[in-house]
Amino acid sequence: MISDTTAPTIDLIEPVDGHEFDAGTETVTLEFSYQDDLSGVDVSSIELLVNGESQTDPEQTTIKSTGATHTHQVTDGGSYTVTLHVADEAGNDVTETLTFSVAESDEDADDDPDDGDGSGGSDYADDADGKDDTQDAADDEDGDADEDDGSVDDDSSDTDDKTLEDDDGTLEVDDADEVPEDDDDGSIPGFTAGAAAVIIVLGALLFGRQQFRQMRRA
Repeated sequence: MISDTTAPTIDLIEPVDGHEFDAGTETVTLEFSYQDDLSGVDVSSIELLVNGESQTDPEQTTIKSTGATHTHQVTDGGSYTVTLHVADEAGNDVTETLTFSVAESDEDADDDPDDGDGSGGSDYADDADGKDDTQDAADDEDGDADEDDGSVDDDSSDTDDKTLEDDDGTLEVDDADEVPEDDDDGSIPGFTAGAAAVIIVLGALLFGRQQFRQMRRA
């Protein structure tokens, strides 16, 4: 009896390692061909993994002593790692690994927010009425400017302010130049008690003169 110390050989692997399928591809068929010339392949030892998950039992997988096939569902932009383990009846084994990928679709590339073309979304969200927020902000600023232009500074009408401005600068107004206000008692400014006494004396003289004339006529 010949001793078997040689592992099985894997002759065919499809797809080739590193292959990229076109965008829109939905399924990929994996094909493997193997053999062992001495003790033969142990079918129960065969294990197929895709991205670490066993694909030996699903209905999409067919395993025979000479080869195995598996149909795997894929998506655009996906990357996949396939591992095949095969042993012979003597316990010698071999493991083969390959990778493949599917290209991204044009729509996925356009929607990528990191591509820098601005197609991933607008910097400003529109309001419910369909107007751009930037227009609303501009309108608000215009309204604020109008209010500021129409405002009146109350400090400019303060009666305590003693200065008047002209084109050459400011002129100080002294308290002595201000127009005097009438007193609450109705008196005329500058009308003193001495002037009142003079008027009374003149009135008395006129009255006495009239009395003297009337006496002479009598």
